[in-house]
Amino acid sequence: MIIRFYTNKFFHLCLTFALIALTWANAPTIGHAGSEDASPKRAASSGIRKIKSDFKGSTSASVGTLSGRITCNKTNEPIAGVGIVVEEAQVDTVSDSDGRFELTLPVGVYKLSFSHMDFLPKKIRDVAVVEDRPTVRNVQLTDMYKMSVMVVSGSQIAGSIPSLLEEKRAAPSVVDVLSAEEMSRAGDSDIAQALRRVTGLNLAEGKYVYVRGMGERYSSVLLNGANLAGTDPNRRVIELDLIPTGVLEAAVIQKSYSPDLPGAFGGGNILLRTKTYPDRFFATLSASTAYQTNTTFKDGYRYEGGGLDFLGADDGTRSLPEIIPDEKIQTVKYTADELKEFGKSFSDIYDVEKKTIPPDLDLGFNIGDRFDAADGDVVLGYTMGLKYKQSWMTQTDEIFKKLNLGHSGVEVGDDWDYNWTERKIVTSGLLNLGTELFRDHKLSTTTLYLRNTSDTARDDVGFVDDEDAYIRQTSLSWVERSLLVQQISGTHLFPEASDLGIDWSYTYAHGRYFVPDERITHYFLEDDRQEWALFGGYGQDERNYKNMDDDSHDFSADASLPLEPGFVKELTLKTGYRHTFRKRDSTIRRFRFTHKDLQKAYEIIRSEESLEDILTDENFDAGIFELRETTQPSDKYSALERINAVYGMADVRINDAFGITGGIRFEDSHLNIDTFELAGTEIDQDLDNRDYLPAVSGTWFIDDETKLRAAYGETLCRPDFKELSRAPFFDPVTKRIVRGNPDLQEAHIKNYDLRLEHFFSPDEIASISVFYKTFTNPIERVQVESVQEERTYINADSAYLYGFELELNKNLSFIHDALFNFFVGANFTYIKSEAEVGEGRSDLEVDVTNNKHPLQGQPEYLMNFMIGYDDQGLGLLSLLLLNVQGKTIDAVGTDDLPDQFREPFYQLDYVLSYKLAEDLTIRFEAENLLDPRDEYTQGGVTTRSFRKGRKFTVGLEYALF
Repeated sequence: MIIRFYTNKFFHLCLTFALIALTWANAPTIGHAGSEDASPKRAASSGIRKIKSDFKGSTSASVGTLSGRITCNKTNEPIAGVGIVVEEAQVDTVSDSDGRFELTLPVGVYKLSFSHMDFLPKKIRDVAVVEDRPTVRNVQLTDMYKMSVMVVSGSQIAGSIPSLLEEKRAAPSVVDVLSAEEMSRAGDSDIAQALRRVTGLNLAEGKYVYVRGMGERYSSVLLNGANLAGTDPNRRVIELDLIPTGVLEAAVIQKSYSPDLPGAFGGGNILLRTKTYPDRFFATLSASTAYQTNTTFKDGYRYEGGGLDFLGADDGTRSLPEIIPDEKIQTVKYTADELKEFGKSFSDIYDVEKKTIPPDLDLGFNIGDRFDAADGDVVLGYTMGLKYKQSWMTQTDEIFKKLNLGHSGVEVGDDWDYNWTERKIVTSGLLNLGTELFRDHKLSTTTLYLRNTSDTARDDVGFVDDEDAYIRQTSLSWVERSLLVQQISGTHLFPEASDLGIDWSYTYAHGRYFVPDERITHYFLEDDRQEWALFGGYGQDERNYKNMDDDSHDFSADASLPLEPGFVKELTLKTGYRHTFRKRDSTIRRFRFTHKDLQKAYEIIRSEESLEDILTDENFDAGIFELRETTQPSDKYSALERINAVYGMADVRINDAFGITGGIRFEDSHLNIDTFELAGTEIDQDLDNRDYLPAVSGTWFIDDETKLRAAYGETLCRPDFKELSRAPFFDPVTKRIVRGNPDLQEAHIKNYDLRLEHFFSPDEIASISVFYKTFTNPIERVQVESVQEERTYINADSAYLYGFELELNKNLSFIHDALFNFFVGANFTYIKSEAEVGEGRSDLEVDVTNNKHPLQGQPEYLMNFMIGYDDQGLGLLSLLLLNVQGKTIDAVGTDDLPDQFREPFYQLDYVLSYKLAEDLTIRFEAENLLDPRDEYTQGGVTTRSFRKGRKFTVGLEYALF
């Protein structure tokens, strides 16, 4: 758990340093918006910077002097480099090597802010500057007792709210930012949960993030600028619940397109940044435990696993027995004795048991340091983080229904009650090593390993329409999702070559999806005995072994050159190249035990309740049961994607009032998937495209705090790997069969954005945005009326989407000084969309019920609200957060079946943090306090409904500095 750090911490540090030399000397970027000293040459001479020439706090034309000395409260030693801001006058300066400062100000009464990366910020009110004598204010600052939540690099406090808002202010594109500070504040454990609080973002299935109501396919995720491997065999997008917030410095959501980013862009690009080395030594150790109302200390569904399950790694207990041959088992090729041995080699654990579920556990350790050498010309640093988390969730009586078309219209077919317990084990490790050479060259390497294991036992009961019977289905499932990322990168500035900047990086990522020995057992309710009995010879047992490996190679190089042509204030040219290659291999092997002696098998099934007492070695030796492999040809597929891209763009600051950025990107892409139909016919599907993607954006600097941005860009969306193949696959979330469509084509999007922003201070903002998008051939997931209610994908003819966003983050001191420690944050997004499907869009004979409908995955509205109290002197934070998602279309109906919607959902959370001692903080979190039902409806019928339950967490963190 991360420590307190909050809105007003480092309030003026970024404002002081944002435009001075250290900000830009080693990181050349395009960024005309709000950067008067964007050129490294000009920035080097910056000292005291006057933000405004008018003194709002002045009461007279006469002037006086304000001076003082800043020292440490423990040692009384002077503190150099403290940022001092006179808020009413909008003037700032920096303390010298002896901790002294001096300002000349008009006569008046002022409020002063003091900030330094190593000390707690401080404010002094009612400082009177008079004409006849100097005003002296000596100040003592408290040593910063917590630093792990925001890693310091250079003169910026990476991961803090002010540093990210300064980046948002300077960005030429329409962006939203989420700092490490905000993630820690809200108590979100993974980035998927954290991103749902960002303006215009909503969360689906607990791991996919939709930007502006567009499905996960329209949201591109980059880690330190690089593409990642996938961990889901049925999707190519990264599952964001895999990434804990503790390894991240920030997330930047770019909502308007720029040519230096990949062209697969719809709602926006989610740019994740891992932590880098700090400015000084730190070490933190955290521990927390949680109680869940639906789960903790209650009976849950469990089974006997392996010895290393608590680490999220199978120890071989669930491995496919070594005796099983690599090729598919065909009974005609093996003797009866060999088949008996095959059957006996499998684990005999099948039963779902009731056991008391323990509390959650979360442990974390972080350490980092920086070393200077060669009189500061060489800097070495490192950051390392380790995390372990085990959490539990039990769900009983979850409603799940499937609808059919009957003689009287839509009616309920299958009707299930789901009962399950999921145990999640998360382990992660981060190691960042970096060096800075002569301030102009930076090299770094980042190693990141993430593992998220889901261990689930289910005991589901329902009526199955096709069988006209009540069925009980138990399952034992172990799912490992892991991601290994190795990245090396460099940033170089060449002052002798007109400040030419070169950035490069190479990233290798390996994603794995591993499901060993998934066990599914079916029972039916015997009318004569009113007891559950195994299906006689029909689906009585399934054993599945699934594995997917996804490898990604991403290389990029960018060059930027600032120029001073004379006819404009600033001009920066930028160009770059990116090569991305991904390869995926996925396999499934399926096994089932069937009877050889029907009469004896039936007698045993009638006499025994547990499959563990039926599929015994004795019954295999007696020839009563036999192993069958039921692997289908379509259970294996491989896919690859190769993209080569080049771009060129220019960033122009025309004058003090206007800036413009524009360019074009070219992408040459090839996608291939190789699999089989159920009948064994090979499917080798290719999709090749060459795309030119222009983009332009402009900024009007109305004043230093207010900016109006406008942007236009053309982007695309490619089909996912399996969406191109007719081979069916089972979606474990929706419990439905899904088939791809080989006729799918790229979707093309035109994006229009307009945003007005006002920055009250380094950590306060108000903004309003308007957006409009048009789509050609948008890809839609639709449901097909069939025995198994299959789903597939089609290209709609066209679609449009528009809406607006409102955002406010504000301290409440403007109401009254007594409310200085209170703050509010709120955002609201309204979205309207419509897709139109004409005739003949697919050869799958899909007939969409509503030819005009909202885009699948698009909510009507999104809202977040928070109100908090933050007293840094007391070390106290109290925060209440509300997240609301409006009605969302989950799947488009076909063949007269209506569309399926997720109904509006509200989540209310509370966070309390208190500093017990200088190096010890306690934290309390309450999640989902309202505990509403999460409901899905179709044609007025509730097709899925459940409650998540409330969760209460208590944790401690100990820090060393």
